[in-house]
Amino acid sequence: MTVIDATAAYPIPLAWPRLAMDLKRVDAIAIHHTVTFFLSPSATVEEEQNHIQMIHWYHLSKGWGGFAYHLISFPSGRVYLVVPLTQWGAHVHAENDHLHAVVVAGDFTDRAPVLAQQQGVAEGIRLIYAALGRQVSIRPHRSWGGTACPGDAWQSWVPGLTALVEEDAMIMVRADDGSPEVYSWGGGTILVHLDRATYDILKGQGVREVVLPAAFIDRLAAFSG
Repeated sequence: MTVIDATAAYPIPLAWPRLAMDLKRVDAIAIHHTVTFFLSPSATVEEEQNHIQMIHWYHLSKGWGGFAYHLISFPSGRVYLVVPLTQWGAHVHAENDHLHAVVVAGDFTDRAPVLAQQQGVAEGIRLIYAALGRQVSIRPHRSWGGTACPGDAWQSWVPGLTALVEEDAMIMVRADDGSPEVYSWGGGTILVHLDRATYDILKGQGVREVVLPAAFIDRLAAFSG
């Protein structure tokens, strides 16, 4: 999964309230939801771009200079960089000079985004970490007060973003019986943490998945549950 750079389509002047971002001051990533209609996981790129355009026009009408968030993730798993990471967003009142923002498209007041959309958020966070050269905290918009964003279900998925961001340090384990769902840790897989030396060896050999006997995984799932 790669981040789609859409910044050229939505130029925002470097003027108040969208000034240049001092990356050294960034100390957190704010997670939002758009509270707009849902797009299907099978939505096309064109449909997603139209959705971004709709939000961009709305934010222009609010006097925010344009699209308020740096990145947006869709149920398809695609994630778009809309605002350069070197420019302020307009997403948390009086805090935009030190925050980057990732938003999930849709209303997640009472449910979590699908896994692919969460993984898109994680990909956006990796891009931010790479730009900063360091990690910063990942927090729901509501932690700055005055809002319920990104919805009342946030505790079921926002805290898990850190693990998704770090999933390159894991391998996937699947059953050898073709079971579509082995265990309920997302995506029908069990994520097994490896020590760094073992991970480096497997990665160097191109190993991304290990297949184990279904009976063994059943025992592992029972032990872990």
